[in-house]
Amino acid sequence: MGDILKAMVPIFAVPTNYNEVLKRLAGFLFYDTLIGTFLLRGIPDIDTFFHKIETHGAIGEALSTIPNYSKINLSGFAIALLVAGIGYWLQLHDRISDLFAIRCRFDESSILLPLAVMTGAKLSPTQLNALRINRNTIMQAVFYRYASSRADKPLVDKHNIEHALGAWSWYWAFLEAITVFSICGIIALYFWDLPLVSGFLVISAILWLLAMLQFRRLERYARPQVEAIATNAEAAAEVRTYLCKLG
Repeated sequence: MGDILKAMVPIFAVPTNYNEVLKRLAGFLFYDTLIGTFLLRGIPDIDTFFHKIETHGAIGEALSTIPNYSKINLSGFAIALLVAGIGYWLQLHDRISDLFAIRCRFDESSILLPLAVMTGAKLSPTQLNALRINRNTIMQAVFYRYASSRADKPLVDKHNIEHALGAWSWYWAFLEAITVFSICGIIALYFWDLPLVSGFLVISAILWLLAMLQFRRLERYARPQVEAIATNAEAAAEVRTYLCKLG
């Protein structure tokens, strides 16, 4: 029941681990898509198409038992469920991150390089290149090993980990929403509904601004985690040894 409520009201579903981040993003993605399809139904051709689906055969007979079903965006509801499920399965935020190298740049500039400096690991150009190429593996070895939300007693304070997860979940939610409303804008453009296109552009622009403001806050959540690792003598030595062997 708790998971259902968190999915229904994702704004209040503060994640404590990565799986909860995925669920929260799926919840936001559901509502983004539901709103997008509701607005698109303002285009007569799309509304007619959806209405035909909602009244077709056995589906139409079943839906007709719902009071005022014709006034409910049932097709949009089904599409929103599908999109949320696909987004959860594909981890849409990761695909967006890969496309624009978001995590790659952040991990390098805000986590790995500061860790190298704080632990005294002096890296050569060859080692820096290896750090970029093998970022995922290195992050697991020198960061998530100590700052994993799945660990019972991580070196990094769980409070800091959960704050970072929450901050990142908002950032990814904004980016996924931009993706949804941008696609809706392209569909509206295809049907040459320029006022609706303008509306989707305004929504996307506001979301982009919110995403940029949120991104600027992310480093402050990474810094305490990096410092916790670097100030622990044993962890710092392990990180320094690992990084110095790169190449």
